[in-house]
Amino acid sequence: MAKYAVIINGDREGRHLQNVERAGAELAKSGFSLYVASPQKPELPTDQYVPANKRDVAGLLESLRGRMGPDDELVIYTTGHGAESGMCLEDGCNTENIVAELDHLPYSKRVVVMDQCFGGNFTGRFVDDPRTLFVSAGSKDETVCCGEFAPRFWAADVPDLNGDGVVSFAERHANVMAQGVWQSVPRFVPTEGYIQDGAAPFENKVIVVEDEGSLNEQLKRLKPGQYAIMTFSTTWCGPCRTYKPIFDEFAEDGNGQHLWLRTESEDLASAWGITGYPTIMIIDGQGNRHEVDRNNVLSEISEVGTSLADRARLLRKKFSDADPAIRANAVYGYGRLADKLSPEELAEGAKALRAMFADSEPEVLRVVASAYGELAKKFLPKEKTEAEKALRAMFTDSDSGVRFTAAMAYCSLLLLEKTETCVKALKMMFANDVAEVRMAAVIAYGQLADANKLSPEELAEGARVLRTMFEDGLPGVRSVAVSSYDNFTNNLSPEELAESAKALRAMFADSEPQVRRLAVFAYHYITPKLSSEEAMEGAKALRVMFADSEPEVRKIAVSVYYNIAIAYNLSPEELAEGAKALRVMFADSDPEVRKIAVSVYHYITPKLSPEELAEGAKALRAMFADSDREVQLNAILAYGRIKGMEVLKTMFASGGDLEEFAKRSFCRLIKDLSSEEVKKYAKDIIAMLTDSNPEVRWAAISACVGKKFASTISTEVVNEVAGIFRTLFADRDQTVRRDAVYSYGRFAKKSNWRFSREEMARGSSALRVMFADADPEIRERSTYSYVELAHNLSPEELAEGAKALRAMFADSDATVRLRAVTAYVELAHHFSPEELAEGAKALRAMFADSEPQIYDAAMKACIKLQLSGKLPPGEELENVREF
Repeated sequence: MAKYAVIINGDREGRHLQNVERAGAELAKSGFSLYVASPQKPELPTDQYVPANKRDVAGLLESLRGRMGPDDELVIYTTGHGAESGMCLEDGCNTENIVAELDHLPYSKRVVVMDQCFGGNFTGRFVDDPRTLFVSAGSKDETVCCGEFAPRFWAADVPDLNGDGVVSFAERHANVMAQGVWQSVPRFVPTEGYIQDGAAPFENKVIVVEDEGSLNEQLKRLKPGQYAIMTFSTTWCGPCRTYKPIFDEFAEDGNGQHLWLRTESEDLASAWGITGYPTIMIIDGQGNRHEVDRNNVLSEISEVGTSLADRARLLRKKFSDADPAIRANAVYGYGRLADKLSPEELAEGAKALRAMFADSEPEVLRVVASAYGELAKKFLPKEKTEAEKALRAMFTDSDSGVRFTAAMAYCSLLLLEKTETCVKALKMMFANDVAEVRMAAVIAYGQLADANKLSPEELAEGARVLRTMFEDGLPGVRSVAVSSYDNFTNNLSPEELAESAKALRAMFADSEPQVRRLAVFAYHYITPKLSSEEAMEGAKALRVMFADSEPEVRKIAVSVYYNIAIAYNLSPEELAEGAKALRVMFADSDPEVRKIAVSVYHYITPKLSPEELAEGAKALRAMFADSDREVQLNAILAYGRIKGMEVLKTMFASGGDLEEFAKRSFCRLIKDLSSEEVKKYAKDIIAMLTDSNPEVRWAAISACVGKKFASTISTEVVNEVAGIFRTLFADRDQTVRRDAVYSYGRFAKKSNWRFSREEMARGSSALRVMFADADPEIRERSTYSYVELAHNLSPEELAEGAKALRAMFADSDATVRLRAVTAYVELAHHFSPEELAEGAKALRAMFADSEPQIYDAAMKACIKLQLSGKLPPGEELENVREF
């Protein structure tokens, strides 16, 4: 592999000539052959030199193209004056053809450094190749000062930041940014396939961050020109679990060029304004954030440094790629930009997408139809009519996915029309011969209803129309008709509701599992409005579905049966049949079905006969050995409700899971007991606060803060429990510590603040200690409990509390800072004027906080302090000036 450098300078000024010398010297040290075009021949040796005019530069590039091969490494450096059309040579600035020639030199890896005015405008020209690094002395439309950029970028003493013996272009860019460029904002844009010289800056694996502190520690590693790629996930999110191995693979294949991060903290996600999961952010060295498509993370890295116009042009260029996947991804990305495009770009994009209607690949046509529909929303009326015509032509495509996508895009345009016009058009589509068109029309009709755009009469008519589609010959149409139906049921008459219930019950026997599941779900929405007779019929039909072949159908059928059993007075005969059917499900092959069946049985036990309860207890006892822990726990809980607390106590010495679940069930059932029974079993609950199993300790804490327990026990026992809670602040289990800290204040409130003065003093002091805990969640939770105690605390303690809260204004975690401000304001009426003056001063310092919501909270807090009338005279005026 050979290494070639092309240096082009079109100006005779000494600074530009010196730039050629600097760049040439550094590139030669790294083994590059030098090909130079400049008004004056440089002093350093070159492999070829030509004057800086268009003809000679073109000749230089032509001869170089003959020497270079696809395995070679290329560096292009331009300096001198620049214009929007390119670099300026001695015979003019219109050098578009020269830029094009530079873009077409062969290489395996390329670095382009444009050190000239308007160099940033050419980002999009060069980053459409995934093997390129683009560096410019300025951003789009900026003029620059190469006297600031070049001496730092091409300096002979650029620090080797990672100590690998190689000064990379990233380290050169970092040297520029570290010293500051006063006139412009340099750009450093690596594409997905560019691998920098020397050692990789990061690990090729995902690093997990749990809070803002650990995230900031990782982000501090970023140098200018480097990126962190972060996924925000949760433990309960199904798509997150699916995406996790994909993201891990991205990191493993990334050659350590980027910092890969993951968090499952919903608090951290909330602080960053994340509303959906998984969300992928690219974060640059300056802290700028860019949300990107999770399926095209690497390809969008280069887009972070490019303008919207350049991104759109780059995506349009890929519309003609030979690879269908690349075409599809490019069209998808273009559609995401639709709302931001200029009218001129919109017209170009629409033209390019229409040309793609002839694409031979269905996967491409699907995204083309969708993207074209997004663009068409911004068309003028005449253009929109043409768009609708083009989309209708796709209704008869050979691919069902294309037909459906085109129909959905067409409907999205109809939804922009007046409601009357839209409804009329959708009803016509209901009778279309193409199933996908009918499906799209039903979905759009449901969207109108969901947006409250239909009159009560139209809703009733819509419900009747959809019921006719319940009998459509295609499962897909039946599915969307049922899933849209709940949007039409809010204002139906009793007669219409009865017809709806009857039609939905008929679908419980549909041949398609998806239709059956949706039918039960739709039935669930109307259960609160059913007559007693219909509820009975529904319960019978749902019982039949307990034996459905699909686990998802069985689960939702059991859940809806429970809702009916609780809300309606079902006959003893129906309850007996329901209980019997539920017991059969205790042996279901799916653990989720078993778990929900046991839970429902547990809740209907008060309505069951003694004979059924005896059978139930026997069946539940058999489930103590279930392979699923959650099923075991639910079975023991239900068993305890049937057999009573004393039976559960006999299991406390069983050891293992059985003992744990018996104790946890005991704690959960305490709320259902009479006051006398609570007093009887209070000692058992208190003993569990110090159990060796953290799950039991946690369950006992939850039992203690229940209103029944806290309000029933004696004052002496209240203070005993409070004291144990305090010891749990230092529990070895983090979850127990968090819950104990948070529950201390809740327990004080639920027990009607029956803490002794001594307990109040000890508790408030212990909570203040927790304000500085290593766990940010504990720091936050401790403030809630402290606020609950405040009205019973001494002035001296409150003064200490105020001081401690002020210290938290500088906490490393944004959530803690925000909570500290809120807590301070909640307690402000307890504080002295002197303390409030200190508080106002500390709050004003937070106006410079990096988090907007904290600045906002601090500002509002200052206003509240101002309105309190307790600030000293001088402090009042200072606050007003700040506002």
